[in-house]
Amino acid sequence: KNDSANECVRDKGPLPRGTYTIGPAFFHPRTRAWTMRLMPYPENQMCGRGAFMIHGESSSHPGEASDGCIILDLPYRKIIAASSDKILVVED
Repeated sequence: KNDSANECVRDKGPLPRGTYTIGPAFFHPRTRAWTMRLMPYPENQMCGRGAFMIHGESSSHPGEASDGCIILDLPYRKIIAASSDKILVVED
């Protein structure tokens, strides 16, 4: 699941390595409150993947909430949303 060798595997691999801008928190109909979009820098190699977000875990299917997104508990999402640092760097 978190193996960077699988970053090009759609709906299974982790977020592709690169730099992202973290968008403002919003309510998403599926991932709920305090969801934030991750916008990749143009130079990222995205492998045809996209629509990555930071959001919470699924209460009905724990461990299955992510298709490559970053899953964090609510207190951490609130800290990120309140931070002035909106750059995320994903490395191997």
